[in-house]
Amino acid sequence: MTGIDGDTIPPDPPVFGHYRVLRTIGSGGMGVVYAAQDERLGRTVAIKSLRSDSAQPSARDRFWVEARAAARVNHPGICQIHDIGEADGHPFLVMELLEGEPLSTRLTRGPIPVEEAVEIAGQVLDALAALHAEGIIHRDLKPSNVFLTARGGKLLDFGLARSTIPLLGTDLALTGTGVLVGTPRYMAPEQWAGEAITFATDIFAVGALLFEMLTGKPAFDGASVFDVHDAVMRGAPPALAGGPEAIGLDQIIRRALSRRPEDRFPSAVEMARSLRETARPGATNREGFLRATARVVIQPFRVLRHDPETDFLAESIPDALVVSLSKVESLIVRSSQGLDTSDDRNVDLMIRGTLVRAGDEIRITTQLVDFRSGDVARSSESRGVVRNLFELQDRICQEILTGLALVPTPTEKLSMRKEEPRNPRAYELYLRANRLSQNWQLWSAARDLYLECVREDPTYAPAWARLGRTYRVIAKYGQTEDPNRYVQLADQAFQTALSLDPDSSLAHNLYTYYEIEQRGAAGDAMIRLLERARAHPTDAEIFSGLVLACRFCGILDASVAAHRRGRQIDPDLSTSVAYTFWMMGDYEQAIAHDHEDMRFMIYYAQPLLGQTEEAIRGLNEMARTSAPTMVSEMYLTMRCALLGMREECIEGTRKVLQSSFKDPEGLYFVARQLAYVGDSETALSVLADIVSRGFLCVQVLHHDPWFDPIRDSERFSAIVDMAETEHQIARERFEQAGGPALLGVSALPR
Repeated sequence: MTGIDGDTIPPDPPVFGHYRVLRTIGSGGMGVVYAAQDERLGRTVAIKSLRSDSAQPSARDRFWVEARAAARVNHPGICQIHDIGEADGHPFLVMELLEGEPLSTRLTRGPIPVEEAVEIAGQVLDALAALHAEGIIHRDLKPSNVFLTARGGKLLDFGLARSTIPLLGTDLALTGTGVLVGTPRYMAPEQWAGEAITFATDIFAVGALLFEMLTGKPAFDGASVFDVHDAVMRGAPPALAGGPEAIGLDQIIRRALSRRPEDRFPSAVEMARSLRETARPGATNREGFLRATARVVIQPFRVLRHDPETDFLAESIPDALVVSLSKVESLIVRSSQGLDTSDDRNVDLMIRGTLVRAGDEIRITTQLVDFRSGDVARSSESRGVVRNLFELQDRICQEILTGLALVPTPTEKLSMRKEEPRNPRAYELYLRANRLSQNWQLWSAARDLYLECVREDPTYAPAWARLGRTYRVIAKYGQTEDPNRYVQLADQAFQTALSLDPDSSLAHNLYTYYEIEQRGAAGDAMIRLLERARAHPTDAEIFSGLVLACRFCGILDASVAAHRRGRQIDPDLSTSVAYTFWMMGDYEQAIAHDHEDMRFMIYYAQPLLGQTEEAIRGLNEMARTSAPTMVSEMYLTMRCALLGMREECIEGTRKVLQSSFKDPEGLYFVARQLAYVGDSETALSVLADIVSRGFLCVQVLHHDPWFDPIRDSERFSAIVDMAETEHQIARERFEQAGGPALLGVSALPR
């Protein structure tokens, strides 16, 4: 429906009683809309008439459905019905004539500023609340059915509306289960599946509308209806970026677009409230716009002519590009390692390349490819010398950004420059060390290369951060005869990295594990990471760190929320959320989310699910693998506990307790094994120690059945009380730091 300045009067205007047609406003599949003059009341109205070629009974019935549905609700956000009638056997509706434009027309000019988009979505939700209060489900919300006027948005077109309440003896539903009803891009999964619809079906459509208003792009798109179906049923829109409110709005959209209706907002009123609380006036960024992130995966490069001196670059350069490009907030960049490349629902673009060495020169050709269609959007070639790999990588990075039509902000450019080493030789050593550090058997070799790197360039913060991590894991897993010294060296390396680059996400993320395990400062780590998440809302690794920090503080709902937010940004993000589910007592989810090679959660959870024999077989197998010393010892002690081998279990745990293994969470599992086999005193001592060092998962202390032998002791009660007290302090810090809003945890239980 358009405004007053529409088309000219039709040559042979239809007659609608005392309504004189002025001009044609628009037409659709079923009807034509005219501007007309009400000769009796002297006002201009809009008349919607059923087309003469749409005379089927179903079309007439749907037309009357629209009239009845709209007439039942009196709300400023719903186009008002003045009259209904028939002319020459064709039904027509008389409605208020709206001045403005459809939302679909507004979107042709690009995305809508945050405050305006939120206001429009709120108006749509208010109108839906009125419809839902009358038991009416709209079922066909889309941009063309939202009309923007000077006084706000109004809902149009109730031709597919369905009532949950019989009206005049007639159910407003005109299509049965199994029939596709709606507009594909905005249809909820239950509509695609032909299942029962509810008010939550409209909530889903509002989520899709809001995403499109904010980004100018459909939440679910595709070249065909089948592509759209696949996107709705199995994919997810990219995360939002561009302002401090991006996280909150993204969480609202994600909840509205949940595949299961019960996971969406319980009502339009509730969604509107969350929306307005999240995007208060003045909270937008300077431009007032958000944008959808581009999800990019970088494949290992293909070596055209093998060379043992440079073949490592085939994986090292892509990994380095991931780190550099991730500084750009509107990009979600990840390696294809572990990605199922047949699954394109959460990937937009792919970067692939070839590498060849000729003498002292490296030539790399890269292609920017549309992941879905396979079309090459841009191809470029970069050349550089072996002795200056960073310069070559920087040129490739710039070519990629040009192909993506992205210009980094000054802050992003500064962050990228801080990754640049002063010494080209140092960068080569850094890349080589990164590859070795992924294998525990090569940690010592990686350490030596990192040390050589920082000797070449003492100002290179990334190398110091990774050196700190290497020292930490060598000490933790008993790979050195002097673990205390390695712990000190790890701390020095981390502090050096953070002093050289206080904004280094790499250093902050790697330091989190040291801070929690060695300093018992999970609360400090949590606050630091929350501050970074606010400043870097698309850095998935920050949320991975928050999964750990929030869990140690006992704020388990927030830990799970951090995992979900991180996975929204990067669907392949690795987090420790399996341990969080364990602490919550959800052992099935702990198993489902255990993707680590060590598989601890699986073997710890199976006995509590009646699968003890399976756990013993798995532990036997894992104990024979070439795992780090302390890991093998943990497998063996758990196996002994399950087999009732009390003395062997106690002896094995004594070795762990006397070692350099100081991870409070790992020692929690030692304590439960000791309690289970009857060494109550040692179990209580270990528990007291780990709680004093920041392990505050009170919930697991209450429900873990392996603590039953010591649960009635006064000392156990005192330990739980101490954990409760510290947990409450951590929770207060979390709330004061804005954690609930940042992670979308509305009301944490106390």
